Amino acid sequence: DLLGFQKEGKLIVGAKVTEKAFKNSNAKKVYTASNCDELTLAKIKHYAKIANVEVIELDLDNLELGQKLVKPFLVSMCCVRASK
Repeated sequence: DLLGFQKEGKLIVGAKVTEKAFKNSNAKKVYTASNCDELTLAKIKHYAKIANVEVIELDLDNLELGQKLVKPFLVSMCCVRASK
């Protein structure tokens, strides 16, 4: 799933940009690493509940998620942008 969204250019990486996507009503689905920061995760879940967006907690930690997405850094969260 994630790699397909990444190839389509719909995947954005990072907690801050995910939060911006919620504020712009542009979030469709959120994926989080298993060791994501609890405060950040609680905030994103709150936004997701309001916007009726699915949050998927992966079994991968932030290092494995970064490697899966072929990023040279740790990835704790990524978001699928809604098509406009």
